[in-house]
Order: sequence, then C-alpha cells, then structure tokens
Amino acid sequence: MFESLMERAKRAAERRAAARALGLAEALVERISGDVEIAAGADGLRLSGPSLKRRLTLDPRFRWALAGWLR
Repeated sequence: MFESLMERAKRAAERRAAARALGLAEALVERISGDVEIAAGADGLRLSGPSLKRRLTLDPRFRWALAGWLR
C-alpha cells in the first residue's frame, strides 16, 4: 500500500521538477540574449556557448540574470 503511494509521490515530484526546469530555461532564454544555448535535461539546466565562463565573470547583466537561480 505504501509502496504505491511512494511511487506516485516520486512521479509527481519528477513531473514538478521537469516543469520547473523548463520554466527556468524559458525565463533564462528571455533574459539572456546572444549565443548562449540553454537546454533543460533530466539532470537540470545546461548552459553552453563560447566564452561562457568569461561572460559569467565579466558581464553584469549575465551574472544578475543567473543570480536568483544559482544557489
């Protein structure tokens, strides 16, 4: 009895996590322009692009766009 309840709770949590990741990806796409690619996957969000580390360090708009989500 409890196994089925736990399985349903696990599936619901996974659906919520996937929806949250997609929502964050969409919000980041709106805030971050340029050649940065944002992809939502099973393990979270993946940002990729040229000079990403440098842009995160030096570009204040990029840094502030990510500040609320990187914890």
